[in-house]
Amino acid sequence: MNIVGFCKKYPTDTLTLSSGKSFTYRYYKNSQAKVTVVLLTGGIGLSDLFYLYIERFKKDFSVITFDYQICLADFV
Repeated sequence: MNIVGFCKKYPTDTLTLSSGKSFTYRYYKNSQAKVTVVLLTGGIGLSDLFYLYIERFKKDFSVITFDYQICLADFV
């Protein structure tokens, strides 16, 4: 699977927080799983980089990941 296929198979979802800001994430729910794995991004903060890991982990776990949410940062 390539990144384009991954994005179609695992689309992002958006939650609106009480502050009115949006929080975008990608969640795969495995109904047989007893554990959810949270994949945290580093570097450039793009969850798309996990596409190979999500394909592997989805067999045994539910998986959630999200991009670095620069829109939620508070700048002084």
